[in-house]
Amino acid sequence: AIPRYINLQRDARIAVLDATAASLRSASVMTFARATLSGTAGAAAGVTTIEAGPPAVTVATNFGHPQATAAALGVVLDPLSTRIAYIGGAAAAGGSINLRLDGIATCQVIYTTPTTVGANAVITNNPANSAGC
Repeated sequence: AIPRYINLQRDARIAVLDATAASLRSASVMTFARATLSGTAGAAAGVTTIEAGPPAVTVATNFGHPQATAAALGVVLDPLSTRIAYIGGAAAAGGSINLRLDGIATCQVIYTTPTTVGANAVITNNPANSAGC
């Protein structure tokens, strides 16, 4: 028997958030590497080709990292679980978007794009963001 105080559903949700944050970090770093190679990493708003194709696959970027929009993240994270919803978002440098799990406001990863050349995107996945999982 499993003790009552073990919440497997909550643990599973937190594991999905952790995996989503890790995927987001990897996608951001790989997009930045492509942007650096193509010379677009210094642009506050740019477009980076991530697959030459055909057809070519491009992603909108801020200082070489994917923009904080559902469209940009959908390119680099496809396919993402249907349990994850993109909430908010902004195309400008410094914009943020929430990747919310199962519609729970306190069960999410927050992605924020850099505001300057050479800065990294910030992926926030901490206990405060998973309190309601």
